[in-house]
Amino acid sequence: MDADVLFPTACLGRLLECPNPSALLIDRGFIDTGEEQKVYARAGRVLAIGKKVIEPPPHDTVGEAVGFFKCGASHGPVLRECIEEVLRDQNQYHEYEDAIDLLLRRVHVGWVDVEGLPWTEIDFAEDLRRAEAEVLPLIQRLGDSG
Repeated sequence: MDADVLFPTACLGRLLECPNPSALLIDRGFIDTGEEQKVYARAGRVLAIGKKVIEPPPHDTVGEAVGFFKCGASHGPVLRECIEEVLRDQNQYHEYEDAIDLLLRRVHVGWVDVEGLPWTEIDFAEDLRRAEAEVLPLIQRLGDSG
């Protein structure tokens, strides 16, 4: 999981409850600014992930990747191969999500929606201010310490 995400524990709960051995958390309620890691899925299976998916595959679902990935034990060795491929070819691959994108072509990865739950990624000082002023109070209203 990304270390720069403020989230309620319900996000983790949803991911753990997902019946798929491997799954991504997504938020279908996102606004596409072009900076988000987008997840494209069809019939419960993630097909692609990336900021700049040039030609998204035929999909019925698109959402922002929250930054949480559950990897089933049987998929671990395949993920390792994908990570090694990304590390070998850093001219082509630039994000850790590239390894997950490669994995999607080899194993079934599901998704879980957290639309409506308060969460935010914190990259810049303005993100931190927004997280403290807007997102944290919403998380605390859920009875969660964040």
